[in-house]
Amino acid sequence: VYGLFDAFFSRKQQVNYAFLSLMPSAAYRFYKGLSFYGSAGYVLMHPSQLNRLWNGRANVKSIYHGLKAETGIGLSHKLSSNITLAPQIGAQYTYIANDHLFTPVIRINLLLTL
Repeated sequence: VYGLFDAFFSRKQQVNYAFLSLMPSAAYRFYKGLSFYGSAGYVLMHPSQLNRLWNGRANVKSIYHGLKAETGIGLSHKLSSNITLAPQIGAQYTYIANDHLFTPVIRINLLLTL
């Protein structure tokens, strides 16, 4: 069990989107370093549109809250007794601002064990 903080950015039709999420996650190791993982939690989206007439200030001031879930498969490789390299591939589902987003995920995690 671990926590996952995610941030990504996108741009569509002159609008910049920032997504931030926080999700508790769990992984099940089923063969050597291979594991199946899943997570679900909170996501925040902030759209902004830059306007050159107003010195680059954002003129969209809304913030949306929603739900996010992710699942996939990963591989863990211990680099030392405290450091693990864990690439993952999976898919995310996000429900925010009355919209459904499906996103493929390729992530490389560096895990530090205390």
